Order: sequence, then C-alpha cells, then structure tokens
Amino acid sequence: PGGATTVALNDAGPLSLGTVNASGNLNATSNGSLNLGTSTVGGNLNAASGNGNVTQTGALTVAGTTGVSSGSGDVNLGNAGNSFGQQVTASGNNVTLNDAGPLSLGTVNATGNLNATSNGALNLGTSTVGGNLNAASGNGNVTQSGAVTVAGTTGVNSGSGDVTLGNSGNSFGQQVTASGNNVALNDSGPLSLGTVNATGNLNATSNGSLNLGTSTVGGNLNAASGNGNVTQSGNLTVAGTTGVSSGSGDVNLGNAGNSFGQQVTASGNNVTLNNAGPLSLGTVNASGLLTTNSVGGLSFGASTVGSNLAVNSGNGDVTQTAPLAVFGNAVINAGAGRIILGNPGNAFYGTVNTTGSSVQLAGLGAGASTGPQHAAVTQLESNVLSTLTSTTPQALVLSPTITVTQSSNLGSSSAGSGSSSGSSSGTGSSGGTSSSGGGSLVNTSISIDGLGPTLQVVNGGIKMPDNQNN
Repeated sequence: PGGATTVALNDAGPLSLGTVNASGNLNATSNGSLNLGTSTVGGNLNAASGNGNVTQTGALTVAGTTGVSSGSGDVNLGNAGNSFGQQVTASGNNVTLNDAGPLSLGTVNATGNLNATSNGALNLGTSTVGGNLNAASGNGNVTQSGAVTVAGTTGVNSGSGDVTLGNSGNSFGQQVTASGNNVALNDSGPLSLGTVNATGNLNATSNGSLNLGTSTVGGNLNAASGNGNVTQSGNLTVAGTTGVSSGSGDVNLGNAGNSFGQQVTASGNNVTLNNAGPLSLGTVNASGLLTTNSVGGLSFGASTVGSNLAVNSGNGDVTQTAPLAVFGNAVINAGAGRIILGNPGNAFYGTVNTTGSSVQLAGLGAGASTGPQHAAVTQLESNVLSTLTSTTPQALVLSPTITVTQSSNLGSSSAGSGSSSGSSSGTGSSGGTSSSGGGSLVNTSISIDGLGPTLQVVNGGIKMPDNQNN
C-alpha cells in the first residue's frame, strides 16, 4: 500500500542476505541456512529455512510483524540492536530473540530452549518450550497473552518491573527462578521455585505441591497449592504478611532461618511454621498438627488445631489476640518467657503441658460433657489435705509450696480450672477463670515450684497425686 515494495527471495539451498531495504514486506525462503543480514522492513518479515538455522549479521528493523520458521534448525536473532515493531512468532529448535525496545511474542514453539530479551515490556505470548526458558526485560514488565509450557527450567528477570505469569494454564516442568518487583507465578500442576527475589509481593499458585524455594519478598507473600503440600528448599524472608493455603495438604515452612516480618496466616492439614525471630500468627486452621517455633515472642491469632499443638518460643512470651481451640494435646514451651493464654474463648480438649516463668491458661477440659458425673466438686485433694465444702481454703503449706489464693462459685462447666476430660501440667504459675453457677468450687491461682506435683482435674476439682513430681 502507498507504493510500498515487497521483496521476495527464495533459494533452493542456503540463502545469505546482505543489506536489504524493503518499504513493504520481506519474504525470505531457503532450503538450508538462512542469514537475514542487515534488513530494514517497512511491513512484515516472513522467513523460512526448511530445517536450516536462521541467523543475522546486523540489526533487523521490522515495522510490522515478524514470523520465523526454522524446522529442526535454530532461530538466532539475538542482536541487541534489533527492533521488532509488532508481534514475533517463531518455531524451531533453540530460539533466541532480542529487541532493543519492548518485545511481544505471539505463538512460539521451541523444541529446545527459548531465550527472549528486551529493553522494555516483554510479552511471552503463548510459548511452548521443550528445553529451558530464559526471559529478561531490562526493567520492563514480563507478561503473557496465553499459556506458557516449559519442560525444563524457567528463569525470568524483570529488574524493577513486574513478573506476571499468572495464567492458570501454565506448566513449568522444572524449577522457576524469578527476580523483579511484584512476582506472580501460576502453574496448572505442581510448582517448584528456586531463588526468587521480589522487591514487592510474591504470589505463587499451583494445583499440586508447591515448593517456595529460597525466596526474598519485600512485600507480602501469598501461596496456594490447591491440595498439595507447601514446602521450601531454603530460607524464606518476607517483610510483609504471609498467607499460605494448602487445602488438604501440609504446610511445612520449618526452616530455622525463616524471617516472617509480619503476621502469618495458614490453612492446611499439618502446619509447621518456624521463624528466626518473633512470630505473629493471624488466622490458622490446621486440620492435623500445628507446630510453631520462634526465637522471641510468639503470638496466636484465631487458631483451630484438629490434632496436637506444639509450641516453642525460645524464651519469648506466648500470647494470643483471639481464641485458640486445640482438639488434641498441647505442649507449650516458653522457656524463661511467660505463657499468657487466658482468652475466655479458648478450648483445650486434651492435656496441656507447659513450661514458662508464669502460666495463664483458660479453656482447659473444654471437651467435658455436662451432667452429674462432671459436676463441680468443692475439694482440693491429697492424702494429707482436705478442705470442707463450707470453708474457703486459706494458704496451704506443703513441700513444695502450693498457694490457693481465691475461691468462687462454678457451675457444671469451667474455663481455666478444667473438667474431667482435660488436665494441665507444667512449670510456673497458672490461673483460670470460672463462671458462677450451682455448687461451690475453688477457682485458683496456683504457684508451684520446680519440683511440684502434677495437677489433675478431677470432676471439676483439682487433685495433686501423691509421690509424683513434675
């Protein structure tokens, strides 16, 4: 159009171009190696080499679209001075494409590797790669217009730009490494990350096992695996919040070098969370076990544990901001720190073992059913001690020292002191709360020294077994 001239060149064998100026289209066809020389094309470039390699000796400037087919040969258009004005499609063995500005791919089929480099926005189009994918955009955003399928490894670098490979049809066969601002990666199957550096947020989604690799995140981390296990192969460092969902799979983020800067939320079967510093939990739902480790304060949000709870805070305080429900047994170790789990909404259905400088627990024995067999008993028992139901216990001197400091009324259920299905043992001091109702029951704040007996809840009362030290 407008007097534009189309240049068409065909060779029964190899074809090597020098300098070509086509105001319209350039069509170059060979039956062997094809060198596109230094070509300036005002329209579209179409190049086909049978099964020969497609190369260049100088920069290619194409105003329109570019289509290159090399059969079983390679496409090597890696000159840094290239300028592809519109979409580039390519098929061949190893495919290398470079653009001095933005680069937009259409459909690319590489039976070997795909190397795509731009100095600006990079759209990977709909690409199928039999080998490895390497994509670099300078500081431009890396995106896609269709599913990307890579049999080998994937490496993406967007500098200060974003990496958005969030198409649910993606398939990354091997490890994915990425660097950029906000990084979003989605896989229709399992997803394994290598080293990821995101100055902004990292969103990783899979439909199967999800390995978060060694990731450094300047913003927030969001990870979802469908029903696959979520794991890691190196330290995770997250400056913002962390949210992990594994459906019926496990969450195993137990690396001792992890650093979760802000609140962590998680849901899955067995959940393991480890932090090299203080750990703040938001909403945690573990249908199985919940294991948490920190070096410093450990704070629980609204958490539900279907099985056992294991907590170790180093020497930091163990606290909570919302109710905690544990349907199995609990072992809580605060070292020299305090255990302050006094939320009246707590529910500990099994035994609770604690270690701390002081202990406050509410919700012990939550699994007890109501009825006469669980009615409150107003007696603090041992073989050498009994209090009358009409008498408020005073300070009781035993060896070791046990001090009863308060009495109050209690109905058929209790939070804090417990009931027949739960028990609490530990080192430190514990206190509980109760609601008023029929019957009189000592509601205690008890101090026990390091050799004190194990306390047991008996029919709503408290029993100290004789000749048993904790």
